[in-house]
Amino acid sequence: MITERLIQHSYATFDIDHRNEWFYLNWIGEKNEIDINEICAQILPEIRKYGFTKVLNDNRSVTGIWNPELKYITDEWFRDIRQAGIRHFAWISNENFIHRVILESFIRSLQGAPAIRVFDTAEEAEAWLRQM
Repeated sequence: MITERLIQHSYATFDIDHRNEWFYLNWIGEKNEIDINEICAQILPEIRKYGFTKVLNDNRSVTGIWNPELKYITDEWFRDIRQAGIRHFAWISNENFIHRVILESFIRSLQGAPAIRVFDTAEEAEAWLRQM
């Protein structure tokens, strides 16, 4: 994967993969609502600028579990990235079973979001994005 770093924080990086024509969002460690809202707000203009339609969202380095009650993310961000052109969102889960169950329930509850699929490995997620 040949990428260009667009955004970097201690808890996440956001890159563009020019060869595959998708964005790569890599989450690191424990996150809180402020961190998540901050980077997601920074990502939206980059999505609009580059116009790619796919995101590879990597949670393998996340500690803790996904918080499905993030108002900005659930009510606005997924809808906004779809309006900005994102059509496919591959979500690589971490190994925490509870994280995975909460995550899949959260995804089912979203309205107006792009197509989102959860994967156990990067290889599976990348293969799905390539065929989209």
